Amino acid sequence: MVYLKREIGISIILCSYNGEKKLLPTLRAIYQQNVPQTIHWEVLFVDNNSSDNTLKIVHEHQSLFSQSAIPLHILKENRAGKFHALKKGISEAKYSYFIIVDDDNWLAEDYVEKAFQHIHANPNIGAIGSYSEAVFENVPQEIPKWFTKNKERYAVGEQGKDGNVTSRKHIWGAGMVSRTDLYEQLFAQHPSLLFDNDIEDIYVAEDTEFCLRLILKKYELHYYSDLKIKHFVPDDRLSYEYCRNLNQKIENSFKIIDLYHGVSKLLSKKYQNPFEKKRLKIMTLLRYFCTLNKAKKQRNKVLMGFLYPSSKFRNKCIARLDAFLKDNSLVNPNVEDHY
Repeated sequence: MVYLKREIGISIILCSYNGEKKLLPTLRAIYQQNVPQTIHWEVLFVDNNSSDNTLKIVHEHQSLFSQSAIPLHILKENRAGKFHALKKGISEAKYSYFIIVDDDNWLAEDYVEKAFQHIHANPNIGAIGSYSEAVFENVPQEIPKWFTKNKERYAVGEQGKDGNVTSRKHIWGAGMVSRTDLYEQLFAQHPSLLFDNDIEDIYVAEDTEFCLRLILKKYELHYYSDLKIKHFVPDDRLSYEYCRNLNQKIENSFKIIDLYHGVSKLLSKKYQNPFEKKRLKIMTLLRYFCTLNKAKKQRNKVLMGFLYPSSKFRNKCIARLDAFLKDNSLVNPNVEDHY
């Protein structure tokens, strides 16, 4: 496939499903951005098949973008799920870089400028994460302990120390900065395992899968605390039931995400040693049959699929991920040690 080189600049991809109650401050934070004239940028709003007044609100505020000379393009994606909406926005993006903005994210006024500067300065960066501050609809007298414990799953807080955070294996999608052509290339010939498989559409962890694909292709994940967003948390999300359901959805994604972690383990320097790899094959086999822990059994099952290609553990998803891994056309051209 031939990809047209996009213009240097940055596209905001704003996806929303029934976001009428959250959207106004998000839009306001975008059209109030302070962006130097030397940086070209645009906004693509993707309506993910909303049934409320989301589209009406966006149309009503188009004039504010026009007054600020900010191109605003309104798109529609009928397939459910942020992955499909994001993919639609990226396919229409004009510029070389993009920022993911959810309908409950409020960008700091210098976000576009700093995002551009960070990613434009280093070709090895695959994606950049930001600092996220929770803004509660009604501030509780005491923040629940379960929220603090799970705040990363709410995309709230820090994502490490400034600089290279590739060892974290992921950064969250809210506020993520990345490369437009690269995103398209990573999914064009090798569709998502989360959203294009024979099991089910899981609807979460699209950001994690993207990050893991970047890492497998030798790109780095970075975090910069001077990129700041506020993440609105409505009352209905500050409940233990919501948190429990969120965790369950994320855990459901592990059946796919564990495939990426499994192959990442096999690619580590330790297992390039033939003796260590043979030892791993034997130990994984023993652990699979001896453990009673479901999570550990699942992880060992994944490794078995890679270590024993002709076994019953080699399913379609593993085969597809193996094909992705062996596609050297996707490897970061700035590194020498291709697979």
